[in-house]
Amino acid sequence: MFIIKYIKGPDDCEWYTIDNTHVQKFRKVVKKIFDLDIHKDEGLWFSNVDFCLENEIPVKKFVQKPGDIVYTNSGTLHWVRSKGIAVNSSWNVALKNVEVFQEMYRKLEINKTIAFPTIVPIRLLTLELLKKEYQKLQNDFFDLCYEKLKFFVQEEEDEKKKAKMKFIREPENSSVFFCDGCHEEIFLYWVHCENPNCLNKFNCYFCVKCCKSHERVCNSSQFQGYKKYDDFEIQDLIFELEEFKENQRKLTEKKENKMVDKKENKVIEKKKSKEINKKELKILEKKENKVIEKIENKKQNDEEKYKIKKKQIDTDMEPNNLMEHMIAVSKILHVKKDETKMETENILSALISSTNK
Repeated sequence: MFIIKYIKGPDDCEWYTIDNTHVQKFRKVVKKIFDLDIHKDEGLWFSNVDFCLENEIPVKKFVQKPGDIVYTNSGTLHWVRSKGIAVNSSWNVALKNVEVFQEMYRKLEINKTIAFPTIVPIRLLTLELLKKEYQKLQNDFFDLCYEKLKFFVQEEEDEKKKAKMKFIREPENSSVFFCDGCHEEIFLYWVHCENPNCLNKFNCYFCVKCCKSHERVCNSSQFQGYKKYDDFEIQDLIFELEEFKENQRKLTEKKENKMVDKKENKVIEKKKSKEINKKELKILEKKENKVIEKIENKKQNDEEKYKIKKKQIDTDMEPNNLMEHMIAVSKILHVKKDETKMETENILSALISSTNK
């Protein structure tokens, strides 16, 4: 649980804290050196900074002045010492999340092993939380509380069977929450000693476990068993929670399947787009190759035409072909052959003579 502490003063308070991650190491060191359990002897032992540093345990030290508020994380080990006269107010706060409740359940198990009373009735808190707010809880938090509740109920039912007594519904507005024997939280069932001669007649409320030991003390078996809830209430709640959990599992599975389908669809779309791109690339490559081929063919054709034309020009420039060439020219100019023959022969003879020279 989280702790909020406010100091009114007039003097300061000195704080020493060890984070939750180092508490178990610190506990083992103290147990080994001093044969003392920091959880069992809580509030009866005060460490100093040098001891923590010598054993490689990180420790924080700070001063809280009047008007300051200190907020500690869940599971933080701390010591507070007044440097004079100081009035403090503190609150234990349990946020509804996995981390806080995991720490509370862990501390509950430690307290059970060392027979140390738990201040907060965590079993009843879990039951009432699920009973009233299970639909509002996050899935992981719901799962944690639900599994713990089933364990607590089964544990209580096993003890009830061993007691071999009848249990009736407890009186209205009953305020029995802790056992007078072991000081543990009373969850579903509790027992009251009805012996009028019992020495503890004003303080005779026990858990099912402790009623047998009390029976040996008062030499009486006059016990009345009580139950905080009717049997059907717990059974119906467990059934309702199980049904809710199954529905949540189906919803989660459906969401996951949708996510998987979306991912698969995206993958398929990507593959399709890649295939389309590949096809488009192939088409573009084919078009490009055709254009290149056309250009190459045109180039070859132009070269061939150029060669043919050059050869033709070279052939036409030979003396024996000049007559035919001139006749062809005359035809193009629509000049009659008979009128230009003499002129052509004169030009030809002139060209021949110039060539011979």
